[in-house]
Amino acid sequence: MRKIISIFTVFLIVSILSTSCSSIGIGKKDKKNITVKMLTNSETRSADLIKHLKEKFPHINIEVTAFETIWQEEQTPIEKRIERASEIIAEEKPDFYYDLKPSWYDKDVLLVDLAQLINRDQIPLNEIQQHIIESETNIDGTLNSITPTFDRKVLFVNRELFQKNGIPVPVTPMTFEDFRNSAQLLKEKNSSLFGYDIQRHSWYFALEEIGKTFQGLQIVSDSGQLMLDQPDWRDLTQQLLDDYKNKILRAEPLSPNKTEIKHIGMSIGNASELYSYLSVNATTDTLSILDLPTNPSNPIINPFIPTSPFSITQSSKYVDEIWEVLTYLMTKEAAVEITNKRLLAGFVAYPGLAPIGDFKIESFAGKETGSKITPSFNLASSAWRKMHITVDELFNAYINNKKDMDEVLDAIAVVVQEINNDSSNFIAVKSDH
Repeated sequence: MRKIISIFTVFLIVSILSTSCSSIGIGKKDKKNITVKMLTNSETRSADLIKHLKEKFPHINIEVTAFETIWQEEQTPIEKRIERASEIIAEEKPDFYYDLKPSWYDKDVLLVDLAQLINRDQIPLNEIQQHIIESETNIDGTLNSITPTFDRKVLFVNRELFQKNGIPVPVTPMTFEDFRNSAQLLKEKNSSLFGYDIQRHSWYFALEEIGKTFQGLQIVSDSGQLMLDQPDWRDLTQQLLDDYKNKILRAEPLSPNKTEIKHIGMSIGNASELYSYLSVNATTDTLSILDLPTNPSNPIINPFIPTSPFSITQSSKYVDEIWEVLTYLMTKEAAVEITNKRLLAGFVAYPGLAPIGDFKIESFAGKETGSKITPSFNLASSAWRKMHITVDELFNAYINNKKDMDEVLDAIAVVVQEINNDSSNFIAVKSDH
């Protein structure tokens, strides 16, 4: 009888110890295997990341659906892709999204407020991560996506070119007028050089970016009228075209190559283009990374660019499991893997990890300042497309000497008035985000 009691006592102690150990993570049972559905833009671009996450979280099977794969298989025309993307979201019912913001395709997708999860779990964030999250936070305080990596628009200044030509090296803060003056001085000193460079995906985008970001100009007024025929926009149109025609401005679809980059005084681009400068042995002595030119009376925020946004669907059964993955991606441990294996585009938010020589990411990862652009109206897609095509055609006509400046400005004004005469060309913007 005593032996039976002893055996029972040992069994009870072992049971208690096993329960206690499990509660603190010692001898913890394997996590339940689950399958979560991820929707992304490109299966190829996400392959290395998914491989790494499967190694880190073996109990989570990530089933990937990619817009690009479906568009290619179905031969979806470009003009139909946004509509088809919205249908794919409804059909696939993904648990989470990567490398895209679902609101681009479907405004009604309900996403988890990640700010609540950050507060609930007291997730430690460094200063740069806090800046990025502030940049991504909606007006109502909600946070629909989180990004472990980032990029940002900056102004690269070739210090060496200015110094060799006896011209003061540009410094911030500077206005767009200061910026153009420095570019013109460099061109006057050495006609073989370009004063400044912008990567021109289209002339419309170049005009829009410089007008809005550098000068704080509105494209659409608060009353719902297109503004490209107004004096400030007309002046900017003439400045860009004259600078391009006089070879002060280099504006091409592709970034400058290693030879071209040495002959450009200033370049507006993403901070990640620093790698191109490093390939020609740039150092902090020969290259400055500065804030963008701005209008001191109406400074506009230069936002962080979320290069790897993740968001979670409210209806997912696996919100906590996906959140565990996302919080891991925000750690320094993950940042080292992301950098070494090039798992994500952009810079990780941990100083000292990016292979950028004697440059520091802090120089372009500061807190946002200025006003955030919050338009009351956007152009409807058909009106936007019409204006976009018009600007590009007229700019090219001027460059090729087929139209003079007055003809270009007058033709833009005609199209602007046509668009303004139809209120259906303007869509009111919701004010909650």
